[in-house]
Amino acid sequence: MPRQFLPKKSSVHRIACTALYRACLSQCASIPLPPELLTRGRSNPLAHLIRKKFRQNVDVTSSAQVVRALETGYACEQLLRHAASGDTIAKTQVIDLLTILHDEYLHAKAVTPKPIPRPRPPIPERYSGAPRLLHVRPRPEGTLTARRRVPTMGFVSNGTVGFLMTKKPQSAFLSRVLKQKDTQRRAWLRRSAEYEHNSDMGLLEDRWDEDMGSELDVEGIESKGEGVVVSWGREYKRQADELNRTRMDEFTRTSRTGRRMMEIVWEERELAKKERAKRKHERNERKWKDEGGGQNGRKLVGRL
Repeated sequence: MPRQFLPKKSSVHRIACTALYRACLSQCASIPLPPELLTRGRSNPLAHLIRKKFRQNVDVTSSAQVVRALETGYACEQLLRHAASGDTIAKTQVIDLLTILHDEYLHAKAVTPKPIPRPRPPIPERYSGAPRLLHVRPRPEGTLTARRRVPTMGFVSNGTVGFLMTKKPQSAFLSRVLKQKDTQRRAWLRRSAEYEHNSDMGLLEDRWDEDMGSELDVEGIESKGEGVVVSWGREYKRQADELNRTRMDEFTRTSRTGRRMMEIVWEERELAKKERAKRKHERNERKWKDEGGGQNGRKLVGRL
């Protein structure tokens, strides 16, 4: 094997390893295992062991390690092939190996303390009596403790729900509300599609009832159905119209809230612009006084 040989970049090596991998896995289903070895999961423990060993050696670059791994793999494939063909000695070796690994797993599981589960974070709730953000913005300059941070508009649920981004990280309460609104919108869309499909099917049911009624009238057979005829299509259409009204009401309310949020953003921008100009004016005044501008100005006036 050359000194600069990289196994993973050799197509011949990859094909040989893939063939060995598939040959080993193909024998697993033909080897019967005792029930106590099949309690750790749904996958075959023998196939799981083979996959695990191949994953461990996938990045090996040492020539000696590659040779040893291939020799072990071919010996394993031969053992599995004999066990699958009914060889008692090979089958006993496979079961003994899996039993040892299973006992080691149970021992390690027994002596290893179970990790303490992390407490689940509390569900964010709205503070009692807290004012709404739309009612307290924009805040006056006197109530600010630092420079004004102009909020920006954010949108979720395909741009149908807007909100003000005022700080980082985002409030957990706001995240919960936005998730609820998006879930509600998806549920409305799903129900609307169901009502539309059911309405079409209801029209077909109404047509079927009319055709059957006409056939009974022609044959002179009295219908024994209910006295009041219920239209399937009309009922589903009524449900769809009710859902559409609910969606339109929510859309109107969301649009009104969104316009108010945009007004707040514009007002905050104007206030920030004025406060920035004010700070610049005060900074220039302090600079003018520190440089003796007041005394030089009086001398200039006296000369005139």
